Amino acid sequence: MRIRYASKEGVTLYYARLSVARVGGGQEWIVVDEWRPTGLGWTSPAPLRWSADSAAFYFTNLPHPDGCSVLTNGVDLHRLELATGAVTEVLPEVGLWVSLSPDESQVAYIAFGDRGPVTRDLATGAESDAFLDLPVHNAQAGAIVWSPDAARLALTLVHNACSSISQSHSILVLDLASSTFTTVLDHDLSQFITSAWPEPDRLRLTGPLGPYWLDLTTGEITAS
Repeated sequence: MRIRYASKEGVTLYYARLSVARVGGGQEWIVVDEWRPTGLGWTSPAPLRWSADSAAFYFTNLPHPDGCSVLTNGVDLHRLELATGAVTEVLPEVGLWVSLSPDESQVAYIAFGDRGPVTRDLATGAESDAFLDLPVHNAQAGAIVWSPDAARLALTLVHNACSSISQSHSILVLDLASSTFTTVLDHDLSQFITSAWPEPDRLRLTGPLGPYWLDLTTGEITAS
């Protein structure tokens, strides 16, 4: 991805280019190649992940919001088919964090406003909301990761997001069948962030000194 800036008639523009190419050269797919205006809430194209069979590539548009947004990874979701070069919009612009399920049949996102996390069935478009009672003072949710069986979500809740002094993080697990949350780490000052869920009973976290494991059975955190 490459980004350049310019000004035209008093409007700041940026040139965004996102391409996918085979290792060692050969075929290249130009996914994004355009000038866009900057401004409040502007976005830039960003890779998200490969499909499980490596036949498709998912990408999003990374938001650059003003203020103190801590957890952001994308506002939408698109899929590039490598066989044809066709790009499909999987999810329109919905929020500040999107996460695709392991089998690519569902997507979870933290929506704009008071919705979220929301899960959407990509085949039917049906959505399910889980009510997250956010604290009123500068709280943000994001960093959604799926359990290996796609039955649960884990996410990070940032308290006092606008304060570098009093900011703390909680880790929550959502059971999708019952729409109930369990807090597995509460107001922790180390500011761990959920990054992956590769094993049924262990979460991967990022922290100030590198990657960590969180044991969901014992609550123990160990360095990776």
